[in-house]
Amino acid sequence: MGSNCCLVNPVKEEYFEPGYLLGANFFRGFLGDPYTGMVLKHLISDLDGTLEMTGRWVGDPVILASSDSKTKLYDQAMDSFSNISYLAMVDLCGSEKILDQMITSAQVSGYFLVHFVNAFSLVDPIQFHASIQDRLGENWKIRYQETISESSWLVSGIDWHRMARE
Repeated sequence: MGSNCCLVNPVKEEYFEPGYLLGANFFRGFLGDPYTGMVLKHLISDLDGTLEMTGRWVGDPVILASSDSKTKLYDQAMDSFSNISYLAMVDLCGSEKILDQMITSAQVSGYFLVHFVNAFSLVDPIQFHASIQDRLGENWKIRYQETISESSWLVSGIDWHRMARE
């Protein structure tokens, strides 16, 4: 088994895990997906932007941390830093084109569906309920629960009682 990687900002004690966005969280494929590069660009950009994450890491060290490193920064990030991957996912969906791409990915990949639904349920539940839930298709809740039950390492981020009331 190879090592895992994530982007870490040790000053802000935050990290971004590209696997949440169907990216590769291993060294050789790290920037191979369309979203990880976009997230990194926004995080370190000093441009004024409409996304909440734009400029968030400007001037801070940004490290590609590996689980095989002697520094143990990867382990430290996983154990005690804030994971901003869901914030980044919701932020990118401010673009209707990217939102459409992610909805398509969620319809194809159960793994992505879980992260996509978790992101909106935790970061912006009103937007999820108002505009995204119907676009995922009729059986998204069943697919979500099946994926969770098949993958013990995936965690549900949904408050099912709140959703039932809505």
